[in-house]
Amino acid sequence: MKSIMKKNLLSSVMAAALATGVGFSGSAQAIHLAEDGIGQVLMGPMYMANYRETGYDTYLTVVNTRTDVAVKAKVVLRSATNSTEVLDFILYLTPGDVWRGRIYQDGFYTESDAEVAANSSLLGKPKVVLYSDDDSIKSPVTSSETYPTICASGCTYTSPDGARATFGSIKPVKVNLFTDRIINGLNAGTETLQLGHIEVIGVYGARGTVRVTESESVVVERGMSKFSVAKIFDTSRATLNSLNGREVIAVTRDESGNLIDVNGALYPNANSGNIRSSDPTWVRLTGDVSLRIGTADRMGYPFYALAGEVWDNVPYTDRIRYTTADGFGTIRAGFVREPVAVSTNLGYYGTTTRPYLFDGRVLANPDFDAIGGLNAPETAIAFNFGVDLVRDVSMDNLLEIEHALATRNLYGSYEATSTEQTSVMVTFPTRYRHRVNVGATNLAIDEFNNPCAVAINGESSVASSERVYSPPFRWSGIISPSVSSYNNFEQLIVTTEGSVFSGGVAAVETFINLVEVNYVIVPWAFESGWFDMSFNPVSNASANNGYIAGCNYNGVPALGLSHKYFITSTGIGSSLVTPLAHSPEMENRQWP
Repeated sequence: MKSIMKKNLLSSVMAAALATGVGFSGSAQAIHLAEDGIGQVLMGPMYMANYRETGYDTYLTVVNTRTDVAVKAKVVLRSATNSTEVLDFILYLTPGDVWRGRIYQDGFYTESDAEVAANSSLLGKPKVVLYSDDDSIKSPVTSSETYPTICASGCTYTSPDGARATFGSIKPVKVNLFTDRIINGLNAGTETLQLGHIEVIGVYGARGTVRVTESESVVVERGMSKFSVAKIFDTSRATLNSLNGREVIAVTRDESGNLIDVNGALYPNANSGNIRSSDPTWVRLTGDVSLRIGTADRMGYPFYALAGEVWDNVPYTDRIRYTTADGFGTIRAGFVREPVAVSTNLGYYGTTTRPYLFDGRVLANPDFDAIGGLNAPETAIAFNFGVDLVRDVSMDNLLEIEHALATRNLYGSYEATSTEQTSVMVTFPTRYRHRVNVGATNLAIDEFNNPCAVAINGESSVASSERVYSPPFRWSGIISPSVSSYNNFEQLIVTTEGSVFSGGVAAVETFINLVEVNYVIVPWAFESGWFDMSFNPVSNASANNGYIAGCNYNGVPALGLSHKYFITSTGIGSSLVTPLAHSPEMENRQWP
């Protein structure tokens, strides 16, 4: 087989593309925020459930745009201050399917609620629920109920969240968001269930005929029974791989731009598999988020979508040196070594000593799987998304994903009069992946500890029980931007103050200190104009700031929206939500 990593690879592909009339762009062949809103991971920067008694409920839709592939997806709701997981569940998306759900406040906790019996501090607190009467989500069935179930007894496949379940279209789902993680420990008094952000992770796609046992197969097709697709998605990925063959992934392109798989064959082929996580063309999700006050006001936005493509990618500022010297076992023919020397911008993800080699895909792990429910292992963006081809083990690709999100500036226009106002919504969707919890309890994601962060005495004294974050965030996790307000005549005033609503703490006008999900009321200097919200990421410029060398980060992984609205006699109305201009600071590009 020809070497799959040559220095003239990109120029050869470009020449072929020009000859055939096909064009490639630098960011389009790597992980990026998809302009068409279709990708493998969807991110919703904000949900509300009557937060601060605003009356807003949140309506969600998730669409499987592939009409020949069934997609298993996991939805995770996270809190506003620290991205505490407050609900997670699996979507059973048949080909061409759509799921709909609603997040809202359903009164208050009373003495009759089981959660209050477990923790009396919940008494009188708002109760937030997810409701769905859609057939793409499971609904628990008690032993006394007679609904048709996914598996009543004698199943040869297993459902991790319980065999006695039906679907929401048969018995609507109404489930309380988790309370245990927001009322104890470090989260006490700082969190709320009424504000947060949303992750939708496309776990894998299934196509054609899929074996679920030695003697039973399921045909994937439009209009198929949800009970049939559950036989696939409720079977462990390891079992599916043993019955159907493990996914053989594409790893690069040849000089003509053709995909090449791990065995050196043209991709796809008969061995590529009928269950795939790593093929970006198989899991293509889209959707939207709508926030409504009954019929009085409505605002919405499309999910941000992370999409990718198979390529050998490294950051454009980095130079990677490869070696044929071993030390980790024999390299298969045609494969280059992972880097033994790498610039600090790659960071330390995967392990503290082995940087992650960019490969262009949002999810590249052929064994990736997920389950949902209160006691299910947590799923986080980028955690085990990648694959180490040399050792054939899963690894983290957080830095590659964050290259698509990182920015130093968010831009937009504003109006600030007695009748028309503009606020700014800012979310750092992967900030929680930068956290190390030293001696902390009741926090959901200790297993995602980031080796770039350590307990420090940098900006101030840090107790062992406090959160510690790695760059680009300060040790406390805070980002403090400045806002440059321009009027319509190019006059400028800069402020670092505003009122930030996030979590359970009341907002006051002070420095703009941003956490995970933030609704910012800026004291605009003029009645209208445009603004530049400028972030100041932490780097390793100081030798004694407590951060590990090599963990620099250029930009902040951020998503921004502007909320424009009219002030009426009864509140606000005619809301408009607009994505803010976002230009990644570090662009994922093809190698070299």
